[in-house]
Amino acid sequence: MTKIGNYLVFLAIAVSAAVASAATTVQSSVDRNEMGLGDTFTLTISVSSNDDVDIQEPRSPDLDGFDMLNNWNSTAVAQKLIPANGGMKFETQRRKEFHYMLSPRRKGTLSVGAYEVVVDGKVYRTQPIVIKVGAQGSGGGARPRQQQQQQGLPRMPHGFDNFDDMDKIGRAHV
Repeated sequence: MTKIGNYLVFLAIAVSAAVASAATTVQSSVDRNEMGLGDTFTLTISVSSNDDVDIQEPRSPDLDGFDMLNNWNSTAVAQKLIPANGGMKFETQRRKEFHYMLSPRRKGTLSVGAYEVVVDGKVYRTQPIVIKVGAQGSGGGARPRQQQQQQGLPRMPHGFDNFDDMDKIGRAHV
């Protein structure tokens, strides 16, 4: 095979590998990042993939400054029909979420460290999330969803409200 032929084969393999690995994203978010002492918040780790992947329970960082009060999981699958090679095919998006209800133990600026999630043997890490805690009763109730994400991608809403939201997530690799 010529050098050009070898290069094209290498390029095709590299592109295929990049496309295959780009199908999984791992993100973290909180429902609010400012609260009073004694308030609670929910931290969510979302794993989205086009493939059926093996997702292990996230490894929690040192939660110094926080009490974990509860945790639960949720799973969602959505499909849409898309044009492909002159015909149509189904595109599937799977998402598993791990939810952690936490409460701060002290006032000040606290940080929830990076969680690690193993997906099909590959380790993904979320970004740390900063939480500002004031005096008890200063939380002011629920606030709009604040987000910290690995790649700065838009967070999909709970459930799949529409397929356009699923498309916006893209297939960015973490």
